[in-house]
Amino acid sequence: MKIFYRISESSNSQHAQARTWQVKLPNATKRNCLLNVMECFPTADIKVFVDSITEETWEWLHTLPRITIQKIHAGSDAKSMRVLLEEAVTIEDDNQIILFQEDDYLYLPGSESKIIEALQYAHYATGYLHPDKFMHPSRGGNPYTPADNVSEATQVIKTNSHFWMVTNSTTNTFATTVGTIKEDIDVWMWGTDDGINTKDFAIFLKLREKGRALVQPLPSLATHCLKGLEAPTVGLPINSWEEI
Repeated sequence: MKIFYRISESSNSQHAQARTWQVKLPNATKRNCLLNVMECFPTADIKVFVDSITEETWEWLHTLPRITIQKIHAGSDAKSMRVLLEEAVTIEDDNQIILFQEDDYLYLPGSESKIIEALQYAHYATGYLHPDKFMHPSRGGNPYTPADNVSEATQVIKTNSHFWMVTNSTTNTFATTVGTIKEDIDVWMWGTDDGINTKDFAIFLKLREKGRALVQPLPSLATHCLKGLEAPTVGLPINSWEEI
């Protein structure tokens, strides 16, 4: 597995300004999230794409083993996502698994092998069980959750070590293969064309119309570290993601 990891500390970008109201878990620092990914993906080849960080963080990154570092000057979510996509399609091996990773997630041990297994059954996989799939639309849940139900209609898949549910969307943190990205690059370019925010929800709906399958784990293997958007901890060996 290759991991394309995006990190930014900019408070000036349009994307960052749009999200200043969102509060992160206290343990979800930039450093902790990257170290967590290194620990939970012990055999992955990790490339860190650096966009607008402090000199202190830049120097700290160079003390870490295993990672390679590339400085970019994107300034927004959509532009930095395009940098990763454009590099991904230059990889010759279409079977290469690649995890596109944002800098505000925490994982559980064993995530690497389980996500690799999931991609034997689906085109895209995320380690994050998004809570919007279990919320009524009137309370901010996924708009495709039936009004008379408490979760989206789905199929459940069993791999060797985990259960997965087919879902309609996820965030910009997901795994797939290089070959799939090459085949779907038109959709990804469309979804990043405004130069500010990646239209992740709309992208995955278009991919679903194209026949692509996206799965998320049951129970979750990771969480997005924004307060109120934490993955459910039901079935996990933790009571709170703040324990990670």
